[in-house]
Amino acid sequence: MTISYYIYCLCEPPAPEIRRTVGIQDSEIHLIERSGIVVIAGDAAKCPEPSAENVVAHNRVVDSVLRVTTPIPCRFGTLLSPADLSRYIDTNKPSVTKLLERLRGCVEMSLRLSHNDGARREDAAGDACSQVEQEIQGRSARMMSTRGPGAQFLEQKLRRVVYQEIAERQVRATLDWVHSRFGELPKDRVFRLRPETNPFA
Repeated sequence: MTISYYIYCLCEPPAPEIRRTVGIQDSEIHLIERSGIVVIAGDAAKCPEPSAENVVAHNRVVDSVLRVTTPIPCRFGTLLSPADLSRYIDTNKPSVTKLLERLRGCVEMSLRLSHNDGARREDAAGDACSQVEQEIQGRSARMMSTRGPGAQFLEQKLRRVVYQEIAERQVRATLDWVHSRFGELPKDRVFRLRPETNPFA
């Protein structure tokens, strides 16, 4: 039977002291150092099932490394043979080293903004619809001289576009407010707008 490595994360040397940490299905954790990169891995004959227990075990290993140093977490289910792991390190060493330097001393944090109840969602949707109507009147006045099926179709598409623009402006304004409070502390930021709140979708 061919044994592969289940990869939890990568980090900088020296190898962290986490040998007592237990991996997925009580597997032993290996600290493999190659070309100045430490790989946190465990033996695996096949990819583990994405069960809650296994996901928790995966995160437990990554968290144990995070207590000591800043890791690059790997996606659940990352399985590599010893030869493939060596090739990956040899091929990607410059980019992995650069990323480790960039992330050194940092942690990933998420800020999620949402409405907690239906009434608030309806209020927010109503406000957004009101803004959409105002912008639609300005944008479509010149192009909507008739109310045929084609004009109605175009107007509906325009409503979706305008709503998306308004929602993105609101998200960006919120992010700017957050950034003004934390200054240059975040090294990077990414925002995602959930489309299911669009009443015109």
